[in-house]
Amino acid sequence: MNVPTHLLKKIHKYFYNSKESLSVAESCTGGLLSFWLTELPGSSRYFKGGIVAYQTVVKVEQLGLSSQKIKQEGLVTPNCVRYMAQSIKNQFKSDWSLSISGVAGPSKGDRGENVGKIAFSVCSPDTVRSLVKQFNDINRQNLRYKASFFALDFLISEFK
Repeated sequence: MNVPTHLLKKIHKYFYNSKESLSVAESCTGGLLSFWLTELPGSSRYFKGGIVAYQTVVKVEQLGLSSQKIKQEGLVTPNCVRYMAQSIKNQFKSDWSLSISGVAGPSKGDRGENVGKIAFSVCSPDTVRSLVKQFNDINRQNLRYKASFFALDFLISEFK
């Protein structure tokens, strides 16, 4: 899979020029977002870091998600990723944050969510926006790539 350099250049230019910072909380992508965000030289000027909260216990213990809410709502919801994004933004004291949680498969999620169901959230200095997208007919590796690509594009869509 190729690195989406065109998206990374837009992100790099925005954060480099604005002097704002970014952090991430990712789950189903397993660190791919962080890997890509550090691809360009100078990314340390704005990318503070992230947490790969792959297991639910990490989402609870490191990001402060409520285990009760997880049981009630699940992990692939706008509320879950919104909380992940707000938590990482606060912990890392960043201006922006990006979060992602979903079902990479091959099995369905804990609540029977279909493989390819992914939730995304972007926290800017002013707003929080979250959404859920269903990706279809792709294998696990492709899903992680497509979801990461979509997350970067979603982040860019929030730039002013």
